[in-house]
Amino acid sequence: MKKNIWGVCVLFLIPTFLFGDSPRTAFQKRYVLYRGQLAQPTELIRLLSVMRRASAAGYNGIVLEELAPVYLFLDSQSPVLLEHYSKIRQWAKILGLSLIPGSFFQYDPALKDSALGEGLPVKETPFVAQQGFALPVSDPALHLENGDFEHWKENVPTSWLVNQPGKIIFYDTKQHHGGTASLCIKDPGVGDPIEGMGCATQTVNVVPFRAYEVSTWIKTDHFSFPENVVIVVRGENHQQELYVTLLNVASTQDWTYYSVTFNSLSNSKVILYLGTWAKTGRGRIWFDDAEMHEVGLHNMIRSPSLPVQVKSNPEIDSYKEGIDYIVQDDRLLIPTGSKIRDGQPLRVSWYLRGDTAGTTPASACRPEFFSAFVQEAKNIEKLFGKPKGYLVNFDEWRVANWDPACHGKSASSYFAEAMRGTERRLKEVNPQAEVYVWSDMFDPYHNAQNTYFMVNGSLIDTWKGLSRDTLIMNWNSQTQLDSSTKKSLMWNSLRFFAKQNHRQIIAGYYDSIDNVRTWLDTLDSLEKTEDLHGIEGFMYTTWENDPKGGSGRYDDLELVAAEIKHRGRWGSPVAFP
Repeated sequence: MKKNIWGVCVLFLIPTFLFGDSPRTAFQKRYVLYRGQLAQPTELIRLLSVMRRASAAGYNGIVLEELAPVYLFLDSQSPVLLEHYSKIRQWAKILGLSLIPGSFFQYDPALKDSALGEGLPVKETPFVAQQGFALPVSDPALHLENGDFEHWKENVPTSWLVNQPGKIIFYDTKQHHGGTASLCIKDPGVGDPIEGMGCATQTVNVVPFRAYEVSTWIKTDHFSFPENVVIVVRGENHQQELYVTLLNVASTQDWTYYSVTFNSLSNSKVILYLGTWAKTGRGRIWFDDAEMHEVGLHNMIRSPSLPVQVKSNPEIDSYKEGIDYIVQDDRLLIPTGSKIRDGQPLRVSWYLRGDTAGTTPASACRPEFFSAFVQEAKNIEKLFGKPKGYLVNFDEWRVANWDPACHGKSASSYFAEAMRGTERRLKEVNPQAEVYVWSDMFDPYHNAQNTYFMVNGSLIDTWKGLSRDTLIMNWNSQTQLDSSTKKSLMWNSLRFFAKQNHRQIIAGYYDSIDNVRTWLDTLDSLEKTEDLHGIEGFMYTTWENDPKGGSGRYDDLELVAAEIKHRGRWGSPVAFP
């Protein structure tokens, strides 16, 4: 039987003269980022639907991440998970989609062994021995002023700075946890539609490299963005973030207690923020009875390289653990026969667990750091077979390079060696796989700065640790202008990696089609003025939760594809009847 050749679409490569100048870059890798908990049947159904739509729109790969550390702890997972991944692989083959596992987070090794976690050094916390224990002594001069919010002048609490008093911040005597008043934040997205900022701040004296606990009581009433209610601690010049946490606040809740612990690091003053950034936020939040005090041996981490050291004050005697003291949470036990006498002042040095938003990055200076990733890669093979690539999730790595096991290396060397070591181990497991990594920790126009959160040292030149084979998932969507180049940070970032001969994939969308258009405009501009090369693809990167349920918003999957096709960058030939 002969085929009707007139009913078949014949593919032609379009000559550039038909449509004017053609861009040099066409996206050969067209991926969709999907995050989920794929042991759940509803999540599997949702993913398969996204895969069908992605294939129909012309995408050719799915970057797949589990919201739980499934790849790390595969042996403890339900057999249902293996069945679901078998279906995912079958459908990916039918639909012509590559599957790329995203994993290898900087905190994964510490999930396997908490002693691998990063610790922040706390130096010489004052303790006093009394009645068989030694307890920390907090300096009463180091405290919050008016933390109970009892003293006000109109709508400004004494000793605090607030934004837009009487418009966003209010003095409230009807709602209070203790005393007769509290601080109320009302409709910040109405009063400040640009940022939705509603905050009270206070500068507090501290001792460098000491640990402090901040606590407060919070009540809410129909607040639309409870996930954006935060406690933030910054260094005295606003340049260093010492603690940022999401507090798991409900939209409506009665008075609830929250506390966080931070390390002052090299700062002698810190700035405390209580409040929210929610640019469309509506509803009310109340804060009351905020306190701050020094702590010792609280939320500590111990390992052979992160010891607890105790000495007398003044330093006359040396003490031995197990003989003169026993380390417990928040205190020392003084056993019978100890050289430590009742009333003896002590200085205790220890390590505070380096928590960031509820997770602790692992120290990359331990060999177990890489061993965990090798095991993870082998587990991934049981689900994916031999994947064509891996996405390494080294992004927003906010605590690093404090472990004495690092032997004083620079922060840029720390990140460079962490990336090189990880890529080498992944290649040993799967030599043919490509390795992708998020751009920010290697991008001098993003997070690779002189000061970044609680990283010990400058991140300048971390990019030198990237091999030429590493593909950069560039998510630097910042549109503000750089003072030196007079170009956007997005423009600078794309150009920077291209000039270093690194291949890139644009990780765009972030739940706005305007984000995609800005990326494409930037790429157009660069190609007109620069010898730009190495932009291999685009990844539909969604971050917000779907109001209908599930992680990520995929309503614009086809719209994004259409926009890229309209710009002539889809990377496939055009079909003619």
